[in-house]
Amino acid sequence: MLLLAWHVAGAQAALPPIETAAVRDDTRPTTREGKDLVAALHGAPTEGDLFDLASLGPSAPSAAGDAAIALLDSPRPDIRAIAAASLGYVRYPPAQQALQRVLADPADAYASAFAALALGRLGDRAALPALRRAASGYWYPPVRDYAAAAINQIEHPAPLTPFHRQEWALGRTLPYDSRCALTDRPMVLPELSIDGGRLYGIDKGEFGGGLYFDDGQGHVSQLGDMNVQAITRLGTDIIAISGLSHLGWVNGAVYKLERGQHGDWHATYWRRLPWAPYGAVAEPGQLRIVLPAADILLATDGSFSMAPCPGTRHGEWRDRVGSLRPASPSLFPKSNPLLLAGEP
Repeated sequence: MLLLAWHVAGAQAALPPIETAAVRDDTRPTTREGKDLVAALHGAPTEGDLFDLASLGPSAPSAAGDAAIALLDSPRPDIRAIAAASLGYVRYPPAQQALQRVLADPADAYASAFAALALGRLGDRAALPALRRAASGYWYPPVRDYAAAAINQIEHPAPLTPFHRQEWALGRTLPYDSRCALTDRPMVLPELSIDGGRLYGIDKGEFGGGLYFDDGQGHVSQLGDMNVQAITRLGTDIIAISGLSHLGWVNGAVYKLERGQHGDWHATYWRRLPWAPYGAVAEPGQLRIVLPAADILLATDGSFSMAPCPGTRHGEWRDRVGSLRPASPSLFPKSNPLLLAGEP
């Protein structure tokens, strides 16, 4: 299992206080095999570009930090989250307000957790009010754990290790086990009849998936290649629940499905899920999304909350993976509080 870690004193032996002697050098060349890092961050950056930025630590140039702040508004959720974490590894103080904004955003718990990590590494007490709000009120419990650990790091500073690429989880997930008993509920199907045809989805696991519109007249159009577990109405919207968990790669998302002015259908990314979903259950005014070890609720306005117990059983596979439920950050030792586990 690969891990993203915020190591503190006690987590490893003899950690050097590397940040205390670091000096930002705006004249330092930032090329990697002839490719300028700052230019890459301003262009179409990859996760690897942000890993390279994190590896520079506090000596990264200010221009790179500014570019990473801009990436907190990227339409790509993976880039947003890793940009937040990278800003913590480079210890870039101008990112303070932008990171607090990401921390408070309930639409992406993964990015919020990384923003908490970054604010803890920055060590500025000005972030404490925002972190305390998150620690007591963020809708998803693991983010509360990350915020609490960041508060502890600011109030009781401990040496931090530099970025090590192998510590980054391949998965894009934030696991949590509600410890709820499970019950059987009727799951939403990955198919919905609409005026003029039907929308349907396919989920073949690691072998692929797809989201389609069939007009019933022999014409089928593809809206996307995501793995689809459910399609349903939520208020006035039509949404698709999508995700995949395979060999350490974990993702989950909610898409809005909309008809264009010429009658064509398209899928628009709407919300990120903290884990790959098994499916969904329709409830009055909301949707219960079934994750591996917890259920969450999605309201018509796009807000999330934790679903009350009992949780939802999802067939034989749900029972089988029950013993493999990942531990939440709160279950890790206090000396090593910020671990984001990849898929077991």
